[in-house]
Amino acid sequence: MLHYLRLVYFGRQDTKDAGFIETDHFGVRFSNRGSHLDLSGVSQRWLRNMLWDWMADRLLNDPPRSRSPFEVSRRGCLELSAFLEARAPHAVPVDGRPHGRLRR
Repeated sequence: MLHYLRLVYFGRQDTKDAGFIETDHFGVRFSNRGSHLDLSGVSQRWLRNMLWDWMADRLLNDPPRSRSPFEVSRRGCLELSAFLEARAPHAVPVDGRPHGRLRR
C-alpha cells in the first residue's frame, strides 16, 4: 500500500526533496525489484541531489536493464558521504557547488 501511496502523493521533484527516487515515475520497472531507491543515507544535500539528477537522467535517456548501476552509484555516494562526515564535518561549499571552495 505504501508503494502505491508514494506514487500518488509524490511527484518526481517531490521525491528529490524527500531523498528517494521512484523508477515508476520514469516508466522503468526492474524485474523482481521494487521501484523505490532510498537516497536519504547520503547526508550532504548537494551530493544527494547530484546522485538523484544522474539517476533521473539515466532513467530518461538510457535506462539500464538492471538496477545494478544505481546500486553501485548509491553505495559509492554513501561511502563518500560517510567519509566527508568523518573528515570534514563542518566543511560547507561556499558557493553551493560540491567542487567549490570549502569553508570551515
